[in-house]
Amino acid sequence: MVTAAFVCADGMPIELPASSDLLTVLSLQVEPTTAIEFWRAGRRFVRPPDGCLLLRVDCCYRAYSVSGTVPTPEQLFPSARVQDKTQL
Repeated sequence: MVTAAFVCADGMPIELPASSDLLTVLSLQVEPTTAIEFWRAGRRFVRPPDGCLLLRVDCCYRAYSVSGTVPTPEQLFPSARVQDKTQL
């Protein structure tokens, strides 16, 4: 389980990981729950509600290696402050 905190820029969408051949997203919860999720060209985004300063994402996933390297949470959630709860 990973928690990612994104500082929101006024109305700008935030890209989140989506399941693919190399990543299985098992669960993904966004707070505030009023954020709007949408998809564009197979990519997942959320648009924070007006006035939102911080968007929190709790995600459980399984990542598979690419050439022997498994992507880190920081690579999956760029520009977020990430806490990997599996390391606690």
